[in-house]
Amino acid sequence: MTRLSKCFAMLLVTTGLSAAAQIAAAADLLSIYDRALTNDPQIREADATRLAAREARPQALAALLPQVSGNYTAENDKPKGFSERAQIITDA
Repeated sequence: MTRLSKCFAMLLVTTGLSAAAQIAAAADLLSIYDRALTNDPQIREADATRLAAREARPQALAALLPQVSGNYTAENDKPKGFSERAQIITDA
């Protein structure tokens, strides 16, 4: 092997090791970031605030829509009969 090919081989090895170290560090940094997202109370508070603000508009719109409710009762008053009653209430 010539001196130039030895230097080239050494350069390839060090470049490969450097790339492997950077990939490992990136994976490590990603796991640290994920843990911070799940465990940091400030990040969790900010996320909850964002979700609450996002939900405010649909709830405000829901207050303007008609409200519908209903109930159903069944009674067995007589020994031979069965009576049913249904009621639907709408507020427009």
